[in-house]
Amino acid sequence: MKMTMNKVSRAALAGLMVCGLALSAAPALNAAPETVRATAVSPTLPTKVTVQINKKFIDSNYQLTPNTGETIADLEALEGIGNVKFSAYDVTSIFYDLQAANPGVSAEDLTKEIVADWSEKYKESTPVKASGTTDPKNGTLDFTDLETRTADGKYKLYLFEEGDSDRTNLLRSVPVVVGMPVRNAAKNGFLKTIKIYPKNTGLTKELTNLNGNNADDGNVYNYEVGQKLHYETNFVIPRGIREAGTKFKSINLTDLMSEVGTTLVGEPTITIEGEDADLHGLFVAAGTYTDSNDDGWKNHAGFKYEIDLENGSKESEIIALLDKIEGKALSVKYTMKINKHAVPNQEIGNTFTGKFGNEPEMTIVDKSEEVETSGHKFKKHDAYDANQGLPGADFKLKNNDGLWAVLDDETASAGTYMPNDIDWVENENDATVLTSGAGGHLQINGLESGSYTLVEIEAPTGYQITTKNTAFTVAKGAPTTTAIGSDDIANTPLDGELPLTGGMGIAAFLIVGTAAMGTAVIYKKRHA
Repeated sequence: MKMTMNKVSRAALAGLMVCGLALSAAPALNAAPETVRATAVSPTLPTKVTVQINKKFIDSNYQLTPNTGETIADLEALEGIGNVKFSAYDVTSIFYDLQAANPGVSAEDLTKEIVADWSEKYKESTPVKASGTTDPKNGTLDFTDLETRTADGKYKLYLFEEGDSDRTNLLRSVPVVVGMPVRNAAKNGFLKTIKIYPKNTGLTKELTNLNGNNADDGNVYNYEVGQKLHYETNFVIPRGIREAGTKFKSINLTDLMSEVGTTLVGEPTITIEGEDADLHGLFVAAGTYTDSNDDGWKNHAGFKYEIDLENGSKESEIIALLDKIEGKALSVKYTMKINKHAVPNQEIGNTFTGKFGNEPEMTIVDKSEEVETSGHKFKKHDAYDANQGLPGADFKLKNNDGLWAVLDDETASAGTYMPNDIDWVENENDATVLTSGAGGHLQINGLESGSYTLVEIEAPTGYQITTKNTAFTVAKGAPTTTAIGSDDIANTPLDGELPLTGGMGIAAFLIVGTAAMGTAVIYKKRHA
């Protein structure tokens, strides 16, 4: 099965947390080689290597440094964490199968794909090659005698996954993929010992239905009003959170949109990685849940779970929740819908925050991609006087596929249309009639970027249609939050009926005509 663009994007987001280590040779995996500077170098490709895990305590605010295969001085200075389990897996066949099914996709993206789908898709069917726990003193663990090639000469890849730990304030790292061989900085030899520093996962958040309508900088995605945005947040609940001396006091999970213009659809679902059961009810029973659809909510669209782990009145519910989630990777999924209050080209972000109350409190935060909806405005005016705006002109809107716009639950004020949803239909008769307001103003909010046609169906009283079809383009990723495209549309006054100066006027012509007709009748009777 070929990877979809959404899948590649999702995998790329997960790969950001890996912090750079698919250590691959360019000839073997078609990826740019990593820069390495180490003393344990062989001038020829070693048949076997050692991969050394260096588990350090890295808080959520630490500036992550890419793995290089050698010692990273600033990470070495951090506290080493012992008694953390790691397992090594040979993922060589998974990689080459993906490469065959996805020609042209880079080795980097393929390794990110493996990481993103590891637990859900690959782990169960991949045997563990080796396991161990980090040294209690310095947090290191060596995986030795790892072969660099398969029997048929292909370079091998290994995935290293973090498991259980006895630390209560430790967030598990994302799996790391290492591709063989790993070269030194001078590119004249290969590392025999490869050092990697697994980074704490913290929290990852993503918009899962990216639609491709992104701005030139790739950071803002453009949607139509009424379209849904599907979000997913993943994080790990630490182990040992109920142990004496380190017991967590609270768990608070908060999601917020950064601007107005979205509505929370339904309630979130919370699942354990690899399972289908929804834990939303357990979280609600153990604490409180509020969202932006509740009375009294003061923020932009979002929701909040608040759990006081020392609340004696809910002890049994808290125990039931913690028994289920402690040490597990959780996935929170929810849907937002763009509504009529979205300001055209205003960037709307989404932030998820997890707070774990202990000493000190742990806070993990991540933001998703920003989204926006767009719009377009027009001025209808007299063809002979551009300053004379014309209210009362009627239009219909057609998209690039030839479908007509039906604006659902729109708010129309002085020519500005703010729909909650837009349906596109084949029958023009079903399309919504859009009428210019005072000064000839017409504005349509909530449009996705693309090409459209505004079709004039009736001119204002006293005018005739000059141009029936006006093509226009809705831009994506406009540079300012208030930008909205605009066009001028002119109408020509109807030609007047002017009397002839000094003439008899139309009444005289009618009298003469009648007299002539009467003469003809008399003449006929006389000669009957």
